[in-house]
Parts: sequence; structure tokens; C-alpha cells
Amino acid sequence: MGNQQLRVLTEEEALDSLIKNAIIGDGSLWKHPECVNKKLIFTSTTPELLQIKLNIYPKVFRTGVSLVKTDTHMGRFPNAAPLYRLASTVHARITELSTISRFELIDMLNLHDLGLYYLDDGSCHKRKDTKGSCFRYNIALGKTFTEKELNYLGKRLEDILGCYVGRFGQENKPKGKLGWYWHMTNEAANLILEEARSYSVLPHKFPETYVPRSERSKFRDYPVRE
Repeated sequence: MGNQQLRVLTEEEALDSLIKNAIIGDGSLWKHPECVNKKLIFTSTTPELLQIKLNIYPKVFRTGVSLVKTDTHMGRFPNAAPLYRLASTVHARITELSTISRFELIDMLNLHDLGLYYLDDGSCHKRKDTKGSCFRYNIALGKTFTEKELNYLGKRLEDILGCYVGRFGQENKPKGKLGWYWHMTNEAANLILEEARSYSVLPHKFPETYVPRSERSKFRDYPVRE
């Protein structure tokens, strides 16, 4: 894994990848009332994830990863994990892509985007009925996709990965159905994880470094590919 090389992106591709990630992953597009264009804002309890995004296109970030002051951040519990933030400068391309349809966005997705998406919202779970290295892989898609968009996404994922990609489902909880999940086949997961490994190996995201949930708080210094 130490020999993994980052995908070489043009400046336009790098910026587009961050915008797409902000829309479907752990980010948002924000516009100040006095500004013409929007900016990217990413937040995470894992600062290494934000550093990965900063490394993709440093030119669009004027400042680095910063710690959010939880005493002024509404909705945060007093004992919650520290929250980190990464904000870009305003950019016309961010504003432009904020207006496209979800179908147009899906058409723009590529393997690089799926690798970043997995680092944001993907998960690796050891099967309870096995003692070996038998894992299942999911990506949380949230509530932002309609069923029609999910059908379109499924076809696009098969085009990107060249294989059967699995199924979409919803988790049933006592309070009702939550957001959508993509339950990946091993073949699809292997392609996406290989891409994600080129950026960072977070222990709980990969089978070879799998860390049980009860021990994850012990790991904070994750290797980030420069």
C-alpha cells in the first residue's frame, strides 16, 4: 500500500471532484449574501479526511483544516467528538455545478469520485458468522436520492466499474426508514477500495486494517498520501 500513487488530475478535474464530493458526500455549497459565487465547506470528526481533500486541489483553499469551536456550533453535544472544518474560496465553477440536475451530476461521476465517496460515507463490516476475513461493504447515500435517481445511479455505477455493483436498500429502524444504502458486491468494493487506498488507509475502512468500533477512538494519526 505504500507504493500507491495518487491519480493525476488536471486543475479542472480536481476542482470538479471536490464539488461533486461536497454535493453527494460530507460537504456543502454555501454562498455569502454579499458574494456572487459559492464556496465549498467540508466538516468531519476525522481531520485526515479533510487533509485529503485539501491535497487534491490546494489552490482553492486559502486556509487549512481548522477546529470548530463547539461552544458556538449549534446542535453539538458537549461530549461529542471534535469537529473539523475546511472551507474553500468562492469560485464560479462551484456556482455553475450547483445548478445542474442530479442526473447530470451522476453522469459526471468516475472511479476517483467513488473512492472519495467511500472515504466519506463508506463502511467495512466483518461478518458476524465468520472468523476469517469475510467482509461486507456499504456506502450511505442518505436521503438526497429519489428512487428514479437511484435507478439511474445504478446503471452509471455499472458503466464505471464494469460489473454488477450490488443493490440499494433502506435500513428499518424503530423510528422509521432512514436514508438509502448501497450494499456493494465484493467485486465492486475491491475496485473502489483500491482507489480509496491511494489517499489514505483509515483502519476502520479497509479489511486489512480493520478496527472494531469499540477501539476506533484510539486511532487518530492516519497516514495521508501527499
